[in-house]
Amino acid sequence: METCTMMLRTLVFLAALFPLAACAQSTQDARQGVEYHVIENGQPLDPKPGRVEVVEVFSYACGFCAQLEPVITAWSKNVADDVDVVHLPATFGGAIDNFARGYFAASSLGIAEESHRPMFQAFHSENRMRQADPDEIAEFYAGFSDEADADRVSQMMKSFSMNARLNRARQFSVRSGIDGTPQIVVNGKYRVVATREGGFEGMLRTVDQLIERERAGN
Repeated sequence: METCTMMLRTLVFLAALFPLAACAQSTQDARQGVEYHVIENGQPLDPKPGRVEVVEVFSYACGFCAQLEPVITAWSKNVADDVDVVHLPATFGGAIDNFARGYFAASSLGIAEESHRPMFQAFHSENRMRQADPDEIAEFYAGFSDEADADRVSQMMKSFSMNARLNRARQFSVRSGIDGTPQIVVNGKYRVVATREGGFEGMLRTVDQLIERERAGN
């Protein structure tokens, strides 16, 4: 599988993040250029008046995304009603895009949430889906659906509407400056990254601060 391109993009991020367990972030305000970066001419993925959008860009081939998943899932259960949390698969091109197609198909079938953690586990713990084979991915998602078999999921992954969703995700990632995973974009304006000092919890504390900033500006 051609995951090396995506993984090379994240090498600097991965090296800087170790060791997560020992990290702790101070209570200081998040620093521009360190914990977050301002996105010039950025736009939300799906702008809605009076709401704050939080987009997590992830890849199933990314080990740190797998570690972030339970943390951001727990965090998202406690966000305010005016916050929309969106999981957006990485679209760096090549075989990695098969995971994005599969995730979008799962979303259309209403099974994205329940299959999200199992897909991480399949890749990182069970050594499955390592080639990002589209048929294997379709078979995986069919196991969660009562209305679509593997052939149907495969057709969805290759459909015109899926191409449109993939292009939309790619355009968002490009204009947001996404060059690795995981990264979080707040309201299309701020790109949040993890740091050695803060780890994932610090990353989400930065997101909380930026949500408050956006809310105050609405």
